[in-house]
Amino acid sequence: MVRHARRSLRDGARGDSWPPAWVFSELGGGRGHRALCIPLGRPGRPRALLVDGKTREGTGRPGRSGAGGAHALSLGEPRCNPDGDDVVQHAGARPKIALLNAALEVKKTEVSAEIRIRDPAQMQAFLREKENFLKGFVDAIVRTGANVVLCQKGIDDLAQHYLAKAGIYAARRVKESDMKRLAKATGGRIVSKIGEISKDDLGSAKEVYERKIGEDEMTFVTGCKNPRSVSVLLRGGTEHVVDELERSLEDAISVVAVVVEDGGYVYGGGAIEMEVAADLKGYAVSVGGREQLAIEAFANALEIVPRTLAENAGMDPIDTLIDLRSAHKEGKAAQGVNPLEGKVSDMKRLGVLEPLRVPRQAIASATDAAVMVLRIDDAVASKPTRMEEKGKKGDKKEESEPTSDFD
Repeated sequence: MVRHARRSLRDGARGDSWPPAWVFSELGGGRGHRALCIPLGRPGRPRALLVDGKTREGTGRPGRSGAGGAHALSLGEPRCNPDGDDVVQHAGARPKIALLNAALEVKKTEVSAEIRIRDPAQMQAFLREKENFLKGFVDAIVRTGANVVLCQKGIDDLAQHYLAKAGIYAARRVKESDMKRLAKATGGRIVSKIGEISKDDLGSAKEVYERKIGEDEMTFVTGCKNPRSVSVLLRGGTEHVVDELERSLEDAISVVAVVVEDGGYVYGGGAIEMEVAADLKGYAVSVGGREQLAIEAFANALEIVPRTLAENAGMDPIDTLIDLRSAHKEGKAAQGVNPLEGKVSDMKRLGVLEPLRVPRQAIASATDAAVMVLRIDDAVASKPTRMEEKGKKGDKKEESEPTSDFD
């Protein structure tokens, strides 16, 4: 699978210099960065491998290229309590992450109301009650052992102070889509009522930290155990470069997903078509009759793939097919067209692979088209268009005009 991904990535904008770390990569420093999220599905269920589209766009300034660790998820939101720790990492215990769908703020009343304060003590009591209300929220989080809070809604400034004082990393206004991915990656549950949060609701990771990407501060959650969601961070000099990187990365992940779902791959360069054609010709001899001619015609049709590859590469198609037939007759099933060297080569040695689904679908579609044509009993003439009718009328008019040799 790594070979499939590497070859697909090399076909993209970066070429051979792009590291094949397709799970989490930071590529080039530049003016654009974009994050992709790949839900990997449950352990033992590779068929759930999917690719999500664009999830974030932003701008930045040139930076140092590098590669991040696998099993990471990036968020566009920085921490909201600057007085807290930049990095949450414990040698003895993994960071405990609380995912909140409730605001750490004092709710406004649904009806318009006024409070008349005639004594400074009443004002102090009012502010103290607000502090106790927010501190109660923070204390409920602290009792669970959480040291990271990622909140989908707002966090009051006073609550930020209490969180920083308790040594808790906090980020607010996280997107709903990112919250769902965080739950998949960390194994935590999104809590809607802060007072009901418990230890069982917390997620875990190896490290949670903030990093500056270009001019944007981003939060990274890395080292998740059996994550069902990860992020890929792409950076490039221009938006066009980022788009090309994104396209090649999506192609690479799609190829790997297809290989995982189908459970196999075949050799490219026309090798699989030549092998199937050789098997069909051998089978046709055992059938006999008119059916043998049909099977041989189908086998010859399969050879159009290596023939076309040879013609496009400037090779002699007849000599190429002869060499391929001879090689496959000797049991060399991986022999295919090598356009770079202009000869027949071992596709296994060159690493020319393609998903099993591609030739299977091509053969199935070609067969369906051939069967459909053979089932046609009659042809129905289509009604001429208005332009064709006008053209015919004009021709008749020219023919009807008398001609003369005299002036």
